[in-house]
Amino acid sequence: MKKSKPKSYAQQLSPWCLLRLFPDRKPIIVGRFRSYNDAEGYLKTLRGLIPNASDKIIFDLGVQRQSTSED
Repeated sequence: MKKSKPKSYAQQLSPWCLLRLFPDRKPIIVGRFRSYNDAEGYLKTLRGLIPNASDKIIFDLGVQRQSTSED
């Protein structure tokens, strides 16, 4: 299992992430927000500008999985 990088302090302060989803590659983080309402407002604006884009709001828990010898 690949270890993820530790979250920075700024990332910890903004746990709500807006992801852009792609069918043929990994999603990318478009923005980070302190509140769900901020993320939702930004998503509504993006949907007005780019209606065919596939975006999703998630809460980044910041939990890191430990790699074991089985991975």
